[in-house]
Amino acid sequence: MPEAWLELSGYLGLFLAAFGAATLLPMQSEALLVGLLPTNRYAA
Repeated sequence: MPEAWLELSGYLGLFLAAFGAATLLPMQSEALLVGLLPTNRYAA
């Protein structure tokens, strides 16, 4: 069960970064995506 929460939190963080980049905040969600890919927990 804790592993599912860890996976969900990764996707939630990516969603929040993408949402922030698409609205008011000048940030790049791609950096978070590239950071998640080497962990081999999240499929591209």
